[in-house]
Amino acid sequence: MSGGELAVKTGNDGERMMKEFLKLIGWSNLSQNVTFLCSLGLKHKIKKSKSEKEDHNIDATFYYDSPLNHDDTDIILCSSKHNQERYTDSNKAYSYLKELAYSLECSLKDINFASKFENGEIKKKVFKGLLFWVSSNRDEHDYNMIGKISDGLINEDEEKTENTIGKLKGINFDSIYLVDNRKATFIYSAIKTAQINNPLAIVQFLYPHTGLNNKT
Repeated sequence: MSGGELAVKTGNDGERMMKEFLKLIGWSNLSQNVTFLCSLGLKHKIKKSKSEKEDHNIDATFYYDSPLNHDDTDIILCSSKHNQERYTDSNKAYSYLKELAYSLECSLKDINFASKFENGEIKKKVFKGLLFWVSSNRDEHDYNMIGKISDGLINEDEEKTENTIGKLKGINFDSIYLVDNRKATFIYSAIKTAQINNPLAIVQFLYPHTGLNNKT
């Protein structure tokens, strides 16, 4: 198998695993392989590219009424990354996060794209990102990539180089959630255990009261 074919297979495997994981938590109605316009082509263009970026490609989208704020509709842009071998270094994580943050920055600017997420109610649309990044290496089934990069995520005094999270500070986006091997393993095991012990029960999630989700 050539390098290009392997990359495609690895990418497809990542999308399949992400789809199965999201279905497990109740996100079964995904829109896959979504494209929308880039409104900040010069800012978002690939480094060393002579032309501005024209569009953003997302592996999947999902939207729902926010359980934490009943006036919001959360629209999730999902990006899957998959390693057959060991996780790459933390700099790759920052690159993936930046790529997704750029997509979030343009998501609301494309009116045709944003208008697809209507539920019949007047609610604020909040675009958020989900980076699903897993490794198939057996030694890393419980690998904590989030822990590895967390210092760079919160250290505002870190030197701002191309490979640090500081580069995200100039990007306008709400939030990005990262699911790594440890998160995926924990959530999968917890739900599967509950289903085995109570096969007829419906899996539900508990949300804290925020003061913004008390409407009946």
